Amino acid sequence: MHKIYISTIIKLAKYKTLITFYAIFSIINGLLCITLTPPFQVADEPNHFMRVLQIAQGNLVGIRQSKTESGALLPMTAPMFAASFNKLPFAPQEKVTADMLVKAMSLRWPSSLTFVSLPNTVIYPPTSYVGAVTGVLWAHTLHATPFGTLYLARIGNLVINVGVSVCALLLSPEAGLFLVAILILPMSISLMASCSQDGMVLALMALGIACTLRWFREHNEKKRFVFACVGGISLGCVAAAKAPYIIMVCAPLLFLNRHNIRYALTSCFNSVIVFSVWFFWGIRPTITTSAPDGASASEQFIFIVHHPIQLIEAFFRTIYKSEKYFSQQFIGVLGWLDLHFPAFVYMLVKIFLIFITLTFLLSAKGFSNKKLSNLRISGLIILILSTIFGIFTSLYLTWTPVGRPVIEGVQGRYFLPVVMLVALAPSLIKNTQDTQKLLPTKIYEIQKKAAVNLSVIIFMLFCYFTLYLYLLNRYW
Repeated sequence: MHKIYISTIIKLAKYKTLITFYAIFSIINGLLCITLTPPFQVADEPNHFMRVLQIAQGNLVGIRQSKTESGALLPMTAPMFAASFNKLPFAPQEKVTADMLVKAMSLRWPSSLTFVSLPNTVIYPPTSYVGAVTGVLWAHTLHATPFGTLYLARIGNLVINVGVSVCALLLSPEAGLFLVAILILPMSISLMASCSQDGMVLALMALGIACTLRWFREHNEKKRFVFACVGGISLGCVAAAKAPYIIMVCAPLLFLNRHNIRYALTSCFNSVIVFSVWFFWGIRPTITTSAPDGASASEQFIFIVHHPIQLIEAFFRTIYKSEKYFSQQFIGVLGWLDLHFPAFVYMLVKIFLIFITLTFLLSAKGFSNKKLSNLRISGLIILILSTIFGIFTSLYLTWTPVGRPVIEGVQGRYFLPVVMLVALAPSLIKNTQDTQKLLPTKIYEIQKKAAVNLSVIIFMLFCYFTLYLYLLNRYW
């Protein structure tokens, strides 16, 4: 019995066990979300699906018809299909009906096209939709209906997103625990299992972090260069998806020293190139001046120039008033941000995240040069805070009425990729570039590692039942 116990603990303590469970539960939980979430009941999913259809047609860049309207030429049934479930958002009393499903399933793809306005998704890069586009192309070969095409797009997105995430976890065992904790949150799973670009952004962010850590500890020169390039391209794609994330491409510079300056700069250079190419090729030709009533980027900029303190006040006032709202969205407010979990769910998830974060950070050993270690950690904190401030500032410029005392349009899911930067922290303070032994040799250390992995697995099960119960109750 004792041998069986020891054997089980050793297997549970292994990092590959954690990755295996992540892959299995992400697919299971993702398929659960796909099944129980009705069409277009993820924030902005209609416009994301339209963008996916546009890319699948081979049109990577959108069409700008005027200064206030950009979009795509799509089959006429596409907007009709998206409208089939319009009664559900923001109406908790509404459920999916047989009439909704029959109407949606009866639609077919026509040969005639119509212009569809996509003001918020037409500027997103094709790299953010690789999985969903794969699903649509698969649907085309099967001659699927619009209904079937949507679900195959979701499945394609889920499989590719989880695949990229698993690759990232395999590349960065030293950061895996924290990355897994973020990637298994209900909000993360919901995004990966929809047509949204945000799921791929999370996967690419994990890959960018993993490649950065890999080139930092790799000794083979050719491999270091490859990982620097791949990591830079991944972070560049993340920045292309949302402009404020451009600040995060500086993350490799935190590891800068005289031995790896070439690789740090190579990574940053690739990121900037990817972002610049999409900005000039994809964003500039399609960007519009459309904005909510009272909002104007040019007028807001002038207001900031004359009243810079008001931007800072609005930043802190918004955080103070909406901190609970942001934290809940970070964890998971599903649907059109109208499916809230009970308070105890958010409390348990917060406890889990605090436990994992402390366990992860305390695993790092001290750097021999404490001054350099503190400098690197300070740089990481500045990078994270600057990116968060950049998110608020961009929405203050583009989405908030001029002079408004609070910033509008900020959503908790925007902070998921930013928080993933915390995964870099232990590697910034390790005393060598060499990887520490990932499987402890002392029995109590093995038991501790197994206990942490077990807590993550239990949390995955908790997420499964939470998603099942509340998605089922909300929509069906």
